[in-house]
Amino acid sequence: MTLLVCWIVFPLVLGVLSLGCGLLLEAAAGIRLPGALLPSAGLAVIVVAAHFTTLTDATAELSTPLVVALAVVGLALYPPWRRGPLDRWAVATAASVYAVFAAPVVLSGAATFAGYIKLDDTATWLAITDHVMQHGHNLDGLAPSSYEATLAVNLPGGYPIGAFLPFGVGRELVGQDGAWVFQPYLAFLAAAFAVPFTCSYLHCFAEGGCACSPSSWRVRQRCFSGTPSGEGSKSFRPRG
Repeated sequence: MTLLVCWIVFPLVLGVLSLGCGLLLEAAAGIRLPGALLPSAGLAVIVVAAHFTTLTDATAELSTPLVVALAVVGLALYPPWRRGPLDRWAVATAASVYAVFAAPVVLSGAATFAGYIKLDDTATWLAITDHVMQHGHNLDGLAPSSYEATLAVNLPGGYPIGAFLPFGVGRELVGQDGAWVFQPYLAFLAAAFAVPFTCSYLHCFAEGGCACSPSSWRVRQRCFSGTPSGEGSKSFRPRG
């Protein structure tokens, strides 16, 4: 049951939150984002929103409710089914990448995480996530310990915690220990950010038609070079 919650429920919850926040961002910006970008854009919204609430002890525990509220507003006001048919390339890409990243752990049959025992990075990330979601950057009242030392070394020095915030929100919502959803979170990130890269190549944000057509290659050239068609080679030519 734990394996099912960690690898199925957790990414679904985080995916819905990301989609809702992405839709809200799209509405606030006043531009229509490509569907493949919505989850990753929504993740950025979660990071920014939770960043502000975790700055202080008084507001840290509001992080998860705030993110849920933003996602609900986005999904309620701008339902994704009104955007048109689902992008099958995006879904296939996300599912494939997630499966590849999940396989080493899922096939072991236990909820665990991969890594080398000599590296303590994972333990540090888990400690930081656990603390900032409850107390923000406030370290008052912590008894001397390796846990306290880890936080004291990293948090006051401005350690970047943005990537841990969606992890902390999703962990709280599914009620699982961070250690068991850490690897699913990494797989989720890989899937979320693989989608825009892959779909931009195949579709170039729906402008190029067939991926093998000459017009599609010209559109992709413009997308990647940031210049009108025919000028891409000039933009990277050194002067002199």
